[in-house]
Amino acid sequence: MNEGPIQKCESIDEKVDRIRATLGIVYTEEEIRMLENWERKLPQNSIESPIYVASVKDVLDFLPPVPNMNNEDVEIFFGKIDGFSDRELIAIFEGFSKKSPTFEITLEIFNKDSISIHIGNKETCHGITEIEYGHYHPTDILKNILIKENLPEVFLEGLMPSRGDLVYWERKFMSGQHTMRIFSKIGYVEVIAPQDFAIFDTSRVDEFAKKYFDLFLGQNTLGINTHEDLVLYFKENFLLDVIFHSYKTYQDVGKKDVFE
Repeated sequence: MNEGPIQKCESIDEKVDRIRATLGIVYTEEEIRMLENWERKLPQNSIESPIYVASVKDVLDFLPPVPNMNNEDVEIFFGKIDGFSDRELIAIFEGFSKKSPTFEITLEIFNKDSISIHIGNKETCHGITEIEYGHYHPTDILKNILIKENLPEVFLEGLMPSRGDLVYWERKFMSGQHTMRIFSKIGYVEVIAPQDFAIFDTSRVDEFAKKYFDLFLGQNTLGINTHEDLVLYFKENFLLDVIFHSYKTYQDVGKKDVFE
């Protein structure tokens, strides 16, 4: 019986290329020019000679206004004489979110007094080698998804871990780091691995990847509709605990001094 042509199964890479075309992920001449101007003005810095700052605002002032569209890693090292508190590290991401960024950043911790921030592009951020405190998921590009009605709110908020996050986190979890964080414009999520972490089930990661990328095409095949659904999904499939936090948690009387 002739059942018609066999439909070719779309690979992950092919689906990602289709998403790029659908969402219009491009870099304008103005963005390229602004990045070049920013790089020229950025002071020389390294882990041995970081840029010393007095506040979170100082850190934010050194970050670029546009993505790093080059293939090379761009990393800025910061030092602070009295060290960076946990509240200040969270405030860096909150302050960054208020700029409506279109790109990812990742914050690494070297010691109590030194951190670095990697400048990513509209899709990812490369070059992380030390202890990652957290990274930022921009949501600007999601506005180009034509059909959003069936998409989970947690995805549109930028707080859903990606396939790339899982692949990277597996290496970090295996090396002994057990807590990772994703920040977005509304807050952040902590993802915690068990102390006796073993590698992820590859088939489950692959299955998640296919369905995760479907979200960018306006299709929700994951079965995740609420924040609670995501918590349950990651616990059942990857043995990870997921905890959501709002920036409001840190909006206390003493917060103002963090930005000054």
